[in-house]
Amino acid sequence: MPESTIRFPVVCPKCGREQLGELPMDEVACALYKGSDISLVATCHDVIWTATEPEVQQINEYLVVLMGDSGV
Repeated sequence: MPESTIRFPVVCPKCGREQLGELPMDEVACALYKGSDISLVATCHDVIWTATEPEVQQINEYLVVLMGDSGV
């Protein structure tokens, strides 16, 4: 059975292009619960960065919708 993932928009910090990011749902939920960093990737420039607080909040909102509860 394939691992459940969460997709969410990410904006490349170099060019501003928006694209979909995708991470394992369990990994995201665990990071949100523990307050750990979430690494984001922009494939257009092969940039990896740590999600900012607004990005973390947005990812949490997507997770809430997918899980159908109050989130993490």
